[in-house]
Amino acid sequence: MTNKWFFLLFISIYTLCTALILVWADASFLIVTALLFGAPIFVLWNRLQLKSHLVPLVATFTLLTTAIIQIYAYKSGLWYELSPLSFAVFGGAPLETYIFSVLHILYLILLYEYFFDDGTSTKRTSISPRGLGILGVMYALILGIIYTDSTILVSYPFAFLLAFMSSLFAVMILVRKSMPPLALFKKAGLFAVVTLPLSLIYEWILLENGIRLFANVNEYIGYFEWDYQVIPVEQFLLLLIVPFGLVMLYEMYIDDSH
Repeated sequence: MTNKWFFLLFISIYTLCTALILVWADASFLIVTALLFGAPIFVLWNRLQLKSHLVPLVATFTLLTTAIIQIYAYKSGLWYELSPLSFAVFGGAPLETYIFSVLHILYLILLYEYFFDDGTSTKRTSISPRGLGILGVMYALILGIIYTDSTILVSYPFAFLLAFMSSLFAVMILVRKSMPPLALFKKAGLFAVVTLPLSLIYEWILLENGIRLFANVNEYIGYFEWDYQVIPVEQFLLLLIVPFGLVMLYEMYIDDSH
């Protein structure tokens, strides 16, 4: 446990010092990605000795998910990401966005494995008719809200994106015949809160270096202004939803206790 506390201190100091240097140097997207995630991932991977099949699995899942989110974000004008390489893929997002996303998700998984995982795996079970019924009711309510006020999709596309992502996580949780233990929900929630400062540092670097821009304030439920930058309220929620859902899905479908 002592070693883990020392390593947590190392990660905190490394991330903060690296962030200050990257902002001072006005580093590009690719350099930001390499320096933020390179060393921590290398150290964590060697400490954990995880199976090699985790990387292609995480990469495939993250690339597909990021492509869908980025296409929706660019079409809706939720945010824009800039790169000096001018090599855009999948609807306008730069190539570095996908590299950043894959390494970020892999880093979160490694952090979870090292600091939170108890060495056990959640039992796999078959599909639950009751879970499907709950999902049916939930989607009926969502459709009812959209039918009552169809402008919500146009007026608040970021909020709709969060609702859609949350519903997907709910689908993959509720279709199981037995619900995950309450302890897993608590652990996922704690992990989301604990990693929020790291995610906020990443956001700060991207905003300060002009890599990510939030422009269309009329499409956000609310927003903050900091140093002439707009930060939507929904972005803070996204930074909590992603690690929470990631832990739930990782424990339920990927983790094998090794």
